[in-house]
Amino acid sequence: MDYLTAKELAELKGCSERHAKRIIKEGKVQAEMQIDPNIKQERYMIPVSTLPEELKAKYYNNLKKEVGTAPELIESEALKPHKKAVKRRFEEYTSEERTEIALWCNILREWQELRVKYKNKAFFDNDFIGKCRLEHEGINISTDILYRKYAAFRENDYDGLIDKRGGWNRGRTSMNKDVWKMFTRIYLVSSRPTVSRCYRDIQAWTKKYYPELYSSLPSARTFSRRIEREIPECVIEYTRYGKKSCFDKYLEYIERDYTDLNANDIWIADNHTLDVISLSPEGKPHRLSLTAYMDAKSGVIVGWNLCDDPCSQSTLIALRAAAMNGYGLPLGVYFDNGPEFLVHDIGGRGHRTKANWNKGDDPPTILSLLGITMVNASN
Repeated sequence: MDYLTAKELAELKGCSERHAKRIIKEGKVQAEMQIDPNIKQERYMIPVSTLPEELKAKYYNNLKKEVGTAPELIESEALKPHKKAVKRRFEEYTSEERTEIALWCNILREWQELRVKYKNKAFFDNDFIGKCRLEHEGINISTDILYRKYAAFRENDYDGLIDKRGGWNRGRTSMNKDVWKMFTRIYLVSSRPTVSRCYRDIQAWTKKYYPELYSSLPSARTFSRRIEREIPECVIEYTRYGKKSCFDKYLEYIERDYTDLNANDIWIADNHTLDVISLSPEGKPHRLSLTAYMDAKSGVIVGWNLCDDPCSQSTLIALRAAAMNGYGLPLGVYFDNGPEFLVHDIGGRGHRTKANWNKGDDPPTILSLLGITMVNASN
């Protein structure tokens, strides 16, 4: 809906702004109190639809003058008019659509005024398209679009000047359900293709199976916005990054309560590959790995060891380093299910135990001899 300020109403009526405010206060003109984003204060806003017919007509005629009408043909071009041109009254368009119409009218006038000066008009058209892309960022323009817009411009068909693909009609763009369904099948896969890659694939698919829809195919940005709006993040995570990543990020979890835990009760062990490349004694570049134990209560790193690759030996060396550093031994250690932790000699196979393992009398583990209980991650 279009609105006028008291000052704009005064200019439209040809009276003073003071008189316009007085008739608003007296209720002779319907107005609403709205916050002006520029001055952050309330002011009168008059809906154009509530004005008398003569003022309403004057307002829209002024807008039409700003947009203008199509000029006379400078030369006879083989331009095909719209077969089914939809003619709407100018006041039926939104302010955003009128802004786009004005933009295209100015572009097309400039194109025709400059084009007549060039002998090689096809060469000039390419230069003019490049000029428009530089001056109007994000505009959807090509030779076909320029000629199609000009055909609508000649007929004063404002509806033909509105871009049906981009942001001018945001929230109102229609998309064929089969096209969207195929796009989601291409996008929601473990190879994680980009939206632009999927868009090129859907263009080829549409051209092959739905050629009648190709010209009205929305932009890649439209598909991207619909992904953000309609596909839950957990679905994207599950289909593109896998079950574990989805469960780790979106599944419900229970926070550990450390209130009754004392220092040195539980140590947590893990490995991390350092983001530093160094030279080995042989002079070869490599990335070392860190095996470390952290006290669950205090968060202190109690012991660590550097190695070429995580292994059971590094796990034991880091445990020994923690004891030698004066931290003693914990009541229990928390391991994940990595092969460097779940070995027979250290603490047993944990969740990796199979029916044919641990048969017979196995010697006691190192952790059991030290009086340390091993706890494994659930997955």
